[in-house]
Amino acid sequence: MKDLPWRAETDRGGYQKPRQILLPLFSSRPAKSNPIRTFTLLLSAICIACEDAPTANDPRPNIIVIMTDDQRADTLSYMPNLDSLAQDGVLFERAYANSPVCGPSRASFFSGRRASTLGLEDENEGAYEEFDDSETIAVALQRSGYITGHIGEYINGYRNGFPSVPPGWDHWLAFSDGLEVLFSPGSVYIDPKVSRNGVTEILEGHSIDLFTDAAIEFVEQNAGKDPFFLSVAYWAPHVPLEPHPDYEGLFAGLTPAKPPSLGESDLSDKPLLLPSDLYEALQLDEDEVWAYWEPYLEILTHVDDSLGRILEAIDDAEIAETTLVVFTSDNGFMFGEHGGLGKGLAYEESARIPLVVRYPRRDAPGVAPDLVAIHDLAPTFADYAGIDFPTDGLSLRDAIEGWELPRTSIFIEMALDDSINFVAEVWVDFKRVVWAGENTGLIEEYDLENDPFELEGSP
Repeated sequence: MKDLPWRAETDRGGYQKPRQILLPLFSSRPAKSNPIRTFTLLLSAICIACEDAPTANDPRPNIIVIMTDDQRADTLSYMPNLDSLAQDGVLFERAYANSPVCGPSRASFFSGRRASTLGLEDENEGAYEEFDDSETIAVALQRSGYITGHIGEYINGYRNGFPSVPPGWDHWLAFSDGLEVLFSPGSVYIDPKVSRNGVTEILEGHSIDLFTDAAIEFVEQNAGKDPFFLSVAYWAPHVPLEPHPDYEGLFAGLTPAKPPSLGESDLSDKPLLLPSDLYEALQLDEDEVWAYWEPYLEILTHVDDSLGRILEAIDDAEIAETTLVVFTSDNGFMFGEHGGLGKGLAYEESARIPLVVRYPRRDAPGVAPDLVAIHDLAPTFADYAGIDFPTDGLSLRDAIEGWELPRTSIFIEMALDDSINFVAEVWVDFKRVVWAGENTGLIEEYDLENDPFELEGSP
């Protein structure tokens, strides 16, 4: 384990080391061209009836979603298995959380609705109790004949409904998300307290390993049957940033180069969120905040190895060609950029998320530049499953198969309190943030092409 993370290969197959130290928030990696895209897709439409069925009795794909918590979009190149998945599928380099905090973002994932449609733009820890989960994508897929399973984190505040099983799930293994036990046994990392189909258990071990084992077991038990939908949601790399002992020290002394948005000298064009000197208020200096990258990346390496195990299980079950695999996160995270620490803001570090999709039965474009969001995933699954599922989102199937999406902008919105209350609209090369509450009257406008670090926010 100690030869990670820049190993040439692993005992789980030839996963190569990342191609670069840090994938920038605005990647310069070009999208792959596809000069015969039109012919290929027309031929595919003509021949669809003669394709082999993904399972013996159902032509619809299995769907596996692996979701992290608080993972920034610029971490893909630290994760060789995720990088390999992107090489075999589609990297959506402009994917966003509609509301970049955990609770509303996860509700958007399950419902395909924006947080404002759900009435959750002002919620986080209360999201579970305010969210109507009677008609999620899991419910719709289960009703259409999919075997459904969820493992790990659900929606913030589930501890208040623990150990009940929400509608739509045939198999349920979710922890209670008790904030009072974050640093102790029974927590989201160590010896998690879980609901196994409505019955409380304490599992011994690290939750990343335990939930990966459960995911592999689900794949082994359900491969070749009716199509399945599996959601695997790790708490990682959310705080507490305490890596598994096998991963401690892997990134000692290795931190990304500091961007100009860290230690930004003039914050007069930014919202008033905290006392003027964030680091003094938190009794931290800039270097201490930036050093959080080390345990953060060590935890993500653990997740990446777990992704490799799940992909291997898919290969062993001989269902790789008939399985749609998605890797994403609920929101990003700021390590001091723009004077912020955490998430909930419209800046790229906070709102951008990794999104990689692999479906080997289709010609993938490599890198998709389309503006997409987490609430687009539910309609994507519904599209591939051939079911009606009304949403605010847009199916990504066209982009996955090589076409452009009919969208010119997306929205980011939060109303957590008077200090974090805004609506932002994002275009390909421009972002506009309109503030309310304590920051009423503030408008931030960014030329994302010429100011990718969002330093000059004045209209």
